[in-house]
Amino acid sequence: MDKSIYLQTLCQNMKLLRTSKKLSQEKMSAKLNTARTTYSSYENGLFLPDLYILDALASFHKINLETLVMRDITKGTLNRIYISGE
Repeated sequence: MDKSIYLQTLCQNMKLLRTSKKLSQEKMSAKLNTARTTYSSYENGLFLPDLYILDALASFHKINLETLVMRDITKGTLNRIYISGE
């Protein structure tokens, strides 16, 4: 699979998970001890988060790293599991 697909999936998942908790980028970045502009760059695919940030995101959202990076949770069954809580 093309690496750009993983980056696109990660960005979409990060935004979906953050907005599902009704958090601003500023509040989410504070939880990760990073600047809002840096977090925004992650969500927009300008920078790739390091492993520490990915692990912190996965822990915060109670999701495993593989799902965060490689699975599109914006639709279907994964959306119901991770966003709706079904």
